[in-house]
Amino acid sequence: MTESYNHGGARHERPLIFPIRFIVKMRKTVYSLFAVFMAFLLGSCGNGKNQVKGVIKSINESTLSFDTDGDVRIINIADADFPNGKVMAGDSAIITFKGNLSSGDAQAEIVYLIPPTGNIINLQQLQEQQSDSAIKTKPVNPEKRKKFEQFLKMKH
Repeated sequence: MTESYNHGGARHERPLIFPIRFIVKMRKTVYSLFAVFMAFLLGSCGNGKNQVKGVIKSINESTLSFDTDGDVRIINIADADFPNGKVMAGDSAIITFKGNLSSGDAQAEIVYLIPPTGNIINLQQLQEQQSDSAIKTKPVNPEKRKKFEQFLKMKH
């Protein structure tokens, strides 16, 4: 690799041992690459937070026990945030925490409830399966029906 330059009207070429002039000429690109590299390093350092997914076994004011892959773990939830609702035993959740689960000093920061999937009913298929083409529902308690009808009369 050689470097060419003009000096006093004459064109000179010399071997390029270390590309200092090239780096100086390409400094915007070099700075951009350096910035991307530093952002990657800082982003990959991590902040000591981990996530685990599990099923809640029991919960009280300060601790939560959950099952993850057959291991029951206990985690402190005193200062935890529940962004989409409180959890109950039997719920699935994703827990973001600091510390170590195996030593028992883990502190939950975010407990995110994973809602169960709903049941989808295909009404057309259901009507085809039933002989009288009526959709059958659970019978209403006569007392509740009477209260509902009285409520409707009061509204009109």
